[in-house]
Amino acid sequence: MGRHAFKLSIEGDMTIPLVEELEEAILPVIGKCRQIEIDLSQVSEIDRAGLLLMVVLKLEAFTQNVGLYFTGHSEPVMEMLDLCDLGRLLDAPAVAGFARRGLMSHRMGSAR
Repeated sequence: MGRHAFKLSIEGDMTIPLVEELEEAILPVIGKCRQIEIDLSQVSEIDRAGLLLMVVLKLEAFTQNVGLYFTGHSEPVMEMLDLCDLGRLLDAPAVAGFARRGLMSHRMGSAR
C-alpha cells in the first residue's frame, strides 16, 4: 500500500466490546497513509472507550505526521465530545453546548 489517502466509515457502536477490534483495524493503516478520514455519521452509540480510541488514533497519527480527520459526527458522538469538551481536538463542528442544550430542552419539556 502506497502513502495515499484512506477513508473509513464506522457503523454502529463505538463501545468497549468493539473498541479493541476497531483499534486493531485502524492503527496499522496510520503508518501507511498520509491522510485518513474516519466518517462517524453512522455511529449509534459511543462510550468512554470509544472516545479514548478517537484520542489514541489522533495522537498516533500526529506522531507519524499523518493527517487524521473525523467527519460526519453523529448526534451521540457530538454529545460525548461536548460533554468532555473535546470537540476541537476531535474535529467536531463548532456547536457550543450541543449536549447541554438537548438535555435542557428535554428536561424543560418533561417538566410541563
